[in-house]
Amino acid sequence: FMVGMPVFSHEEGVYNKIVPLKLSSPDGHNIFYTLDGTMPNEKSQLYKETIFLEDGVYEFHAICIDEHGVKGETVSRKYVINFVGR
Repeated sequence: FMVGMPVFSHEEGVYNKIVPLKLSSPDGHNIFYTLDGTMPNEKSQLYKETIFLEDGVYEFHAICIDEHGVKGETVSRKYVINFVGR
C-alpha cells in the first residue's frame, strides 16, 4: 500500500508578491510539514488551510500520513519572497 506525496500549489522559486500556498494530498490523507529544515512526522504542524508566504525564505518539508500511520515520501520546496509592495 502506497501513500502519495503532497502537492504544492506553486512551484518553488523566487516571487515578488505574497504567495497563497496550498498543499493537497492526492489520496485525501493528512499532510504534516516543517519550516525549520527538519523532516516532518505525525508530531509536526498539520496542514489545515492556505499558508500566506510573505517576505523571507521558506524551506518546506511535507509528508502525507494515512490513518494507519503509513508515511509517503517527504517533498521539499524552497520559496524566496521579495515582496516590496506595502
